[in-house]
Amino acid sequence: MSALDALAPLRRTPAVVLAASAVRGAVAALRRCRGSGTPVRAAPPAPGPARAIPLGLLGLTLLDPATVVCFAAPVLGGAGAGGGAPLGRALTGRWGRPVAARVCGAVITASAVRTAWPS
Repeated sequence: MSALDALAPLRRTPAVVLAASAVRGAVAALRRCRGSGTPVRAAPPAPGPARAIPLGLLGLTLLDPATVVCFAAPVLGGAGAGGGAPLGRALTGRWGRPVAARVCGAVITASAVRTAWPS
């Protein structure tokens, strides 16, 4: 038994969790969108302390350095790159939420497959 064979359960367990998360999230998002024709927005949560934002971003960056790119690209790109308000309206519109739910589910599922069976 090689070392890679011994690690297979450790790779497949997170993959199952990711796949379940993808299915649950996509189903919940699509159910919310189809229920009333327009998405129902929950009451916004109470804002936390402002110092928690940089700490949260630091934590995400330590887990995945690509997080910085994901947060910085819309800010640096401005409206010329499709960021900001036009992008927000497109993603929260009537067709944007179901499309975003499907794309997010597919990306998470692909991550699960890649985790379980690395090349």
